[in-house]
Amino acid sequence: MAVRKFRKSYWVDFQYNNVRYRRRSPVNTKQGALDYEAILRQKVLKGEPIDEQKNENLNQRFSEYAWKWFEEYVVANNKHSEILSKKCILRKHLVPYFGKEKINKIRHHRIEQFKNVKLKKGYSKKTIDNFLAVLRKSLGTANDWYDCPIPKVKLFKTPTEEIKHLTLEECKLLLNNADGIWKDAILIALKTGVRLGELIALSWEDINFNNKQLTIRHAIVRNIKGLPKSNKIRYIPLGNEVLSMLDKQKKQSGYIFTYRGEFLKTDYCASRLAETCEKAGIERIGWHRLRHSFASHLAEAGATIPAVQKLLGHSDIKTTMRYVHLSPSALQSTINLLETNKCQPSVNTETIINSDHFPIKLILPKTKQKQD
Repeated sequence: MAVRKFRKSYWVDFQYNNVRYRRRSPVNTKQGALDYEAILRQKVLKGEPIDEQKNENLNQRFSEYAWKWFEEYVVANNKHSEILSKKCILRKHLVPYFGKEKINKIRHHRIEQFKNVKLKKGYSKKTIDNFLAVLRKSLGTANDWYDCPIPKVKLFKTPTEEIKHLTLEECKLLLNNADGIWKDAILIALKTGVRLGELIALSWEDINFNNKQLTIRHAIVRNIKGLPKSNKIRYIPLGNEVLSMLDKQKKQSGYIFTYRGEFLKTDYCASRLAETCEKAGIERIGWHRLRHSFASHLAEAGATIPAVQKLLGHSDIKTTMRYVHLSPSALQSTINLLETNKCQPSVNTETIINSDHFPIKLILPKTKQKQD
């Protein structure tokens, strides 16, 4: 529909040559929006600007607009790690390529050329999708600010990556070859599924020994303390092994894991885990592999997907669904429901019409006979 009503206002929304045009109708009626659509389409066909009073903003080069968008939108709305990531993508990829173009002149074909250039330089499709996501968001904001036409930004269709995790035997090897705080940190990661940033940010106030519960309130990413991913506090039950370890070194306050009086740094954690893997004789892994292992072992044991989602803190259950194939017992028990369901529908069939070629039957539910 080119004309639609959204939040009590009529909007014109159509595409031409892979460019999207979306405007609020100045006359807030359906007929008024239809008339406005006809005017806009005529201007677009003739190559005329449809917002003459906003030409100055629309004539900005992408290099100028991108950094304005970064300062006024990204810094204000994103977490520190996302700010640094988007800054890097703008500086290294988007501004060098689209910088000289006016924001209202970027077209779908130009974006497809950008994708091919990055593919030839060896970037993976998933990485290029990350670049495109930033471009799409920046141009979407330009549409909100200046009613700038939005080119079509088509992402690659990438297959879901296979989840790699440690076997139970590899987990034992890793713990047996770790020592000190690293053994404790690995144990918590394997038994709770916390992210590395959440592990680093753990404090003694987050441990409730009476309720046997861990509260995830913060995460430290790139040495900046903030909220966990998705900005959600979550609660994780603790097993006896983890509780026993924590109880032996219990303190009143402060970070649980420290180095020289400060919280652990990400690079230092990565190097120490790599050393432990080498000592244990297993493949070198990152800390996120321990989180995958926690979820995978739960799925293999038959845990429900909603329970795994809640423990991991996934905002989208599609992310958790990647572990479904690791739960053969849960899937088998579901199939077994068909074997145990012996109930058959109880119906009466009555042939009401008999033609020369086939009968037509009416299926009626059983009804109780009325008694006098």
